[in-house]
Amino acid sequence: GKDLLDKIFIIKAKNFNEQFKAIEKLLNVEKSLIVVDSLTVYYRKLLKEESGINTKMAKLMKNLAKITRKGNTAVITSMVYSNMEKDILPVGGGMLKNWSNCIIRLEKNETERRFVLEKHPKLKKIEFNFKITNDGIEIMDV
Repeated sequence: GKDLLDKIFIIKAKNFNEQFKAIEKLLNVEKSLIVVDSLTVYYRKLLKEESGINTKMAKLMKNLAKITRKGNTAVITSMVYSNMEKDILPVGGGMLKNWSNCIIRLEKNETERRFVLEKHPKLKKIEFNFKITNDGIEIMDV
């Protein structure tokens, strides 16, 4: 009810600095789940323009790590890009991998969707195809 709604914060940052400050403010707010959609969208725009952006992004990730060490969960999504070898990689790849405890990659092509658990502190790599139906998620193979 209303108690739950009082604990939901929606922040619509317009640039990297707003995003950085918003996450910094979350260090002092009671929460249990933080979802940051498209974490790297503003970072990517500044990569070629701002010399200290990697340091700021590392600090942002450090702040998210501090939040999770307090027993909270942070879920982030990242933009991806294709390199010359046609590999699909996350923007901020190495930095995100180093700061993240768990990495899930979701893939979609014209005929199927794929779940890949790439990194987890206690589980080994898991991959399977799935489809989304009117009844929910149906796992195709494990």
